[in-house]
Amino acid sequence: MKRTFFLFVLMLYGITVSSQSQVVLTFHAKDSLTQSPLTLNSLYVNNLTEDCDTLLLDPITILTLFAEGTVGVGDQSAFSSSSFILLQNMPNPFTGETKVMIFLNEDGPLKLVLSDNLGKKLAECQGQFCKGWNMFILSANKPQQLLLSVSNKYASKSIRMINAGNNNHCNEIASAGQSWTKVSGLKSTQSNPGFIFYFGDQLSFTAHVNGYQDNILFDNPVSNETYMFSMIPTETLPIVTTDSITNITQTTATANGNVISDGGNPVTARGTCWSTSENPTLDDTHTIDGSGTGTFISNIAGLSPDSTYHARAYATNSQGTAYGADLIFTAQNLFTCGTSQVNYGGQDYNTIQIGSQCWLKENLNIGSMINLPTAQTNNSTIEKYCYDNNESNCNIYGGLYQWDEAMQYITAEGAQGICPDGWHIPTLAEGMNLVSFLGGLSVAGGPMKEVGTDHWDPPNTGATNSSGFTALGGGNVFNGLEFREIHQNFIMFTSTQYSSVSAEEYSIWYNYVNVYQAHVYKTRGLAIRCLKNE
Repeated sequence: MKRTFFLFVLMLYGITVSSQSQVVLTFHAKDSLTQSPLTLNSLYVNNLTEDCDTLLLDPITILTLFAEGTVGVGDQSAFSSSSFILLQNMPNPFTGETKVMIFLNEDGPLKLVLSDNLGKKLAECQGQFCKGWNMFILSANKPQQLLLSVSNKYASKSIRMINAGNNNHCNEIASAGQSWTKVSGLKSTQSNPGFIFYFGDQLSFTAHVNGYQDNILFDNPVSNETYMFSMIPTETLPIVTTDSITNITQTTATANGNVISDGGNPVTARGTCWSTSENPTLDDTHTIDGSGTGTFISNIAGLSPDSTYHARAYATNSQGTAYGADLIFTAQNLFTCGTSQVNYGGQDYNTIQIGSQCWLKENLNIGSMINLPTAQTNNSTIEKYCYDNNESNCNIYGGLYQWDEAMQYITAEGAQGICPDGWHIPTLAEGMNLVSFLGGLSVAGGPMKEVGTDHWDPPNTGATNSSGFTALGGGNVFNGLEFREIHQNFIMFTSTQYSSVSAEEYSIWYNYVNVYQAHVYKTRGLAIRCLKNE
């Protein structure tokens, strides 16, 4: 189907003594559904008034029509209304006598008044005149600029003219009757010698574009016009798009599609097909996700980890099956906690298996740094504090987050919050499972702390890091006001709230082997450790 943009121009020329006037009719076409420009394959023009027609053909066809007339002083065009057309007098300037042509769309009255430059009436003619072209002879007795005013019950028009010489004529306007010779009929001499047009004739324009229903417009053009044909597709294949591939795991993914048009016939099946080869079809593995137009979701299954796939949405009607764009995606690697990494926000996080739980081995460091005392807000951007407003501290100890920001402004226990897909902020109970596995609150701090004093103040009591949790003394933000206690404690939020203003946390200190559990204000800035979903 052609989608290239072309112009069709129907030009109505008035050849005059001194120059040419013209009326240009320009034609465009567009798809009524997508609004995309279309190429007109042909345009059939039918003059309903004169009972003649012509055909314009692709790629560009010009129908040229001729008429006699002249261009006057001050106005460079013919004057027209819905009831009559006034052409400039010919010749102009003139010596003593000139001619004026007026076209009437219907039988009716006209009044013609000839005045001098000061508005003094010099001559007048009025009466009933017939539909069509009428000729008038104007006489003037001395050199001067003149104004001819023409009016009927619908409109009033005027033209200026110049009498350039002395003569013995009196000032007069006389009707010379209807004329068929002085106006040559605006007949085409290039495209179709049989096509005749007079200003004000009723025309019909029938546009044809392959694959679309013909469209017809009607008009009585008397000046430049632009026409837009909105073309309705005939029965064709549906139009469907493959919008996105999301929720990719080792073996599954979600495809999103949209049937924009049914092509003139009901869509009986739609879905997504996929393969390790490009441009999959219904011969490959595919889903069936209902019928009709609109958006739909396909659940892709049976993928092999770390394999690359091609997926396309499809839609079927009685004309056949259409496909959307080919989107490429890769299934996730097989995940082994303790050896596999998680890439999130451009940073690689190590993982550690402790008992039945899989934890990130580092504190989360995601989002854009803001400085204290600015509060973190629900603004669609993840915000973090870095100790002492220094980004390098986030690179070592992770970000510090207020509870609402970490939870992304929901309160459900076990929420993903700012954690990667497939991970979540641990609940109070999940934190206690970790502590219990390591011997309980009274001793679990030692197995969780990094050994040494690079990131802890001395004495770093009982630190063995035997669990591999590798807690660092990153400090905290006290109620959104100040940074506190770097190298002295590790405090992490849980996703369990204690009240509307406080939430549960776990803390480890440089001078104790214990793990402490308490609740603190949600406005504190604490570390976040993510736990893998079961």
